Amino acid sequence: MIQLYKMHRGKLILFSLLALLTLYVIIFTELPSLQENDRNFARYKTMSWLLAPHTFFGSIALVLGPFQFSSQLRIKNLALHRNLGKLYIIIILLSVPFAFLINIYYPIPGANNTFAFENITQASVWGTTALMAWVAAAKKTDRASQNVGGTRLRSYSGLCLIKDI
Repeated sequence: MIQLYKMHRGKLILFSLLALLTLYVIIFTELPSLQENDRNFARYKTMSWLLAPHTFFGSIALVLGPFQFSSQLRIKNLALHRNLGKLYIIIILLSVPFAFLINIYYPIPGANNTFAFENITQASVWGTTALMAWVAAAKKTDRASQNVGGTRLRSYSGLCLIKDI
């Protein structure tokens, strides 16, 4: 088990801030939009067959992502780190197509095509950086393992941007 007092202070602050921001978005943006009297409810209801799996997979990726930054986990339990990393990438690759379909077939009313293009681009970056991390990790060299951190950061940052779609 990773002990919080051994975690690098910067990582702890970063992920605590990301967790608080995520909770804020969920409580004040997402949950109210699921009420029947909300103006977005009818739109969400029509695209629920796409939104539900995208939300499910994206939520799992949000939870798994920070574990890929844990050097303690990587050092103490490399097999778990690798398995969580594989699951993280698979989950991302399952979520990305739903983001594409949502933006193509259910654009936000009143939004221009540029907004849908931005969202599709963000999903593409998320999937691409996840694949880059997979390829770098698959090389299993010390150098590739060290370089994967930057790819993980780009992938997780992409996820944090996308979750607000």
